[in-house]
Amino acid sequence: MSNLQVDIPAGANRYVGVLPERPDVPVAFAAFYDESGTGVSPEAGSAAGDAVQTTAPAAPAPTTRVFNHTVTVPEFGGRGYAAQVVRAALDDAVARGLRIRSECSYVTHFLNEHHDWDAHLVA
Repeated sequence: MSNLQVDIPAGANRYVGVLPERPDVPVAFAAFYDESGTGVSPEAGSAAGDAVQTTAPAAPAPTTRVFNHTVTVPEFGGRGYAAQVVRAALDDAVARGLRIRSECSYVTHFLNEHHDWDAHLVA
């Protein structure tokens, strides 16, 4: 089994794993979205009749990375590639100071089997 290179493509909400010898062919990915601590986005502008703000308030910084889908391209299945992508994705989320929550059955199973990230899980 080869070790994958795992990265987040610019503007994407997924970690993509590629084989070093085939960097143009994705073999597995883990999709995510980020949540802020408030769970809501700030409102831009102001109430009718008030002065209109010229800039929108800054969005709250994300506090939680939610993993919601994991896929391995069928021809690469059964080789542990999804696990490599998920491990790299979880490590990256922790390195960014984010908590972890799973809505994906594969990530949930992975976290139940590997307890390295227990301290970073959202209950």
